[in-house]
Amino acid sequence: TFFFFNYEGTRERQGNVTNRFSPTPGMLAGDFSAVSNTLYDPATTRANPAGAGAIRTPFAGNVIPASRLSAQARFFAPYLTTAATPGGLFTFSPSTAVDLDQFTTRLDHSITDSHRVFFRWGMNKNGLSEPGNAPALGIADSSTKGQNYTVSITSNLTPTLINEFRTNMLYGLIQLNPYLLGRDFNKDAGIKGMEETKRSFDIGSFPDFAFAGYAGLSGSTFDQRPKTQDRYTLEFVDNATWIKGNHVVKFGTKIRHYSWLGTDSKNYMGQWTFNGQNTQNPAAATRTGDAIADFMLGLPQNGGRGYP
Repeated sequence: TFFFFNYEGTRERQGNVTNRFSPTPGMLAGDFSAVSNTLYDPATTRANPAGAGAIRTPFAGNVIPASRLSAQARFFAPYLTTAATPGGLFTFSPSTAVDLDQFTTRLDHSITDSHRVFFRWGMNKNGLSEPGNAPALGIADSSTKGQNYTVSITSNLTPTLINEFRTNMLYGLIQLNPYLLGRDFNKDAGIKGMEETKRSFDIGSFPDFAFAGYAGLSGSTFDQRPKTQDRYTLEFVDNATWIKGNHVVKFGTKIRHYSWLGTDSKNYMGQWTFNGQNTQNPAAATRTGDAIADFMLGLPQNGGRGYP
């Protein structure tokens, strides 16, 4: 009888420096007086009496009144980073963690002089923790776990006839999580229209925001998370070798069952883009408008959601 066991593992921690172009704290409260661009009130949009097109009235002092701030924007604003000046850098240094573990076990045993058996089990486990592009997003965890079981019996049936029977099972599961999994942020923020097309097992995560001139928030759409891949393979193999004089004849069969189940979530929590067009002067857009101002008013350039 022979027994073998082996374990290999690694732990890796890698620091990353992330720079974010950020609004000021005042901007998230509606005060854009530090912004060089002039902001125009989209609620005042009207026909231009002097000609074609439309005109708007600027916000007094580049300040959006508190009563005009979007409740949804106020909900998500704390997840943004801030800087001393508009578009200034917010720098932080998160860490990426990678954990790898691999186990292998094998047992060989001679039942009789004519029959030998071996058993092998292997497992590979990988874990990855990735920081978000803003501190408030926290960490997104991913895991991969694969196991393999093999049993083989080799029999010398006669001096000229050898038979080998083998069965093999392989199982693997991949789980990729988004940021802040477990909370329906759209529902809590008061964003409606998505609840009717949720999957029965949706538990929510953070949506995505893009801002022209500022760093966005990447919550769920990267790699279409949450995402799973569940794989299962079962094999039965029987091979016979027959020696006859100067000839060797081999024959056998293999039966293999394979199943795969995967889920991709697309951008199921939604993706919103703000480019400043709603606070621009439609008659002369140069040096007018701001993407964060559009956000605080709750007026995106566009929004989209991919059904899972």
